[in-house]
Amino acid sequence: ASNASRSNPNVPLSESERRRHQEEHARKQQEQFQREQMQKEQEFQAKHSAPMSSDQMSLAWAKYESAWMSMKDIPEGSLSFYEVPWPVFKVRPKADDLTLTAIQNFFVANSRSSPKGTAGVLKEQLRQWHPDRFLTRCLPKVRESDREAVKDGMDQVVRHLNELHTRE
Repeated sequence: ASNASRSNPNVPLSESERRRHQEEHARKQQEQFQREQMQKEQEFQAKHSAPMSSDQMSLAWAKYESAWMSMKDIPEGSLSFYEVPWPVFKVRPKADDLTLTAIQNFFVANSRSSPKGTAGVLKEQLRQWHPDRFLTRCLPKVRESDREAVKDGMDQVVRHLNELHTRE
């Protein structure tokens, strides 16, 4: 009966088939929305970000790595959201600045000079930003008032790193 209902539009769908069709439609809409959002973000980034010199990119990378190296020496509860070494070129980034494009630009630009290449750098960063590691090593260093925002930022970074690593 279910095969007949699929081939004949006059036969009503069963409840499970109707639900499956709705879920499929919702998934497709969500994917389309995400593609459109990514396109808009890329256009915005291209329009609003000034090109950086390779020296500026190298300096940003050096500051990023240095900040992570010194993380162990930072007293607990002293870091603000802005002082977390976020993987973007923007100084004092907000949560909205932790976009896929911004993170991609940061790592791709800086992986060119790495013997590990982009895939190796992304893999290394996935380990560094892994929630278990981040929540035990970095989050205690963050002020209580900023911890929720930092956790949300970490989630964004991890999600974007996973997406970039999957593409690589």
